[in-house]
Amino acid sequence: MVRIDESKCQGCGNCVEVCPTQAISLKDGIASIDETRCVECFRCVSACPIGAITPVFEKSTGTPTSLPIAPPAPIDFPHRRARFGGAGAGRRMRRRKRMGWGRRRGFY
Repeated sequence: MVRIDESKCQGCGNCVEVCPTQAISLKDGIASIDETRCVECFRCVSACPIGAITPVFEKSTGTPTSLPIAPPAPIDFPHRRARFGGAGAGRRMRRRKRMGWGRRRGFY
């Protein structure tokens, strides 16, 4: 959960723009949060330029009540494939052998 310090809030609206669930709204120039709609993504915390929004931590563990966990994105590193094997590695080694680059010279 997040807490909005009303004495610090200047009503800039940055938090309203970044909230994916529209849980934050401006009332009388001060941000207020609908806790039932908040998914605790903490985007509003980083969007607030003056630090009026802070995350509320559980007292027992010291961690946020829930953390957004995204699966890791599959990343392809073609330069690593070329260096450590993969598509075309056998062909490159055969070509190097034909050119005279052997194990003694440390090229494969």
